[in-house]
Amino acid sequence: PGSDVDLGLPEKAGLQSELRASFDMPEQATRLGVKVITGSPLVDDAAIEIFFDFAPNANGTDVWDVAVGFASKNGDRVPDGGKSAPMALKKTDKTLDLAVWTDHTVIEAFFMAGRSFWTIPLSCDAVGNNTKQGISVYANGTAKVKSATVYAVKSIWA
Repeated sequence: PGSDVDLGLPEKAGLQSELRASFDMPEQATRLGVKVITGSPLVDDAAIEIFFDFAPNANGTDVWDVAVGFASKNGDRVPDGGKSAPMALKKTDKTLDLAVWTDHTVIEAFFMAGRSFWTIPLSCDAVGNNTKQGISVYANGTAKVKSATVYAVKSIWA
């Protein structure tokens, strides 16, 4: 728990891919998600983090809010350095699910089959100096990655 797991993609595959990740429902407040455009430690500061800021259902209600969003340590890689917004979870939800499509200059992130979604335009700097362009998943605290699958997406020109 707490460390990123690189998904071991071929170089630059993370720039044109579809990722589906599922996490077991955590027992305590934590952040979990994926990072795209990862690579060397120097470049990892430019990685785009797409996350759930999970908080447990403290009141036992049928629906409660958690935060979802995106960010980058190097704030100029994404608009406004990142954003987040509340998203409803249901008492019946057993996993936290995330689908991420990356296509060179834009990332589409869909939380819980579209309950919340973000379109994230990327700056040229975010992709220009990184030969790896990897993807990693992470879960902190009691959170666990249930599954993570990446599919290569072919160019429309191929």
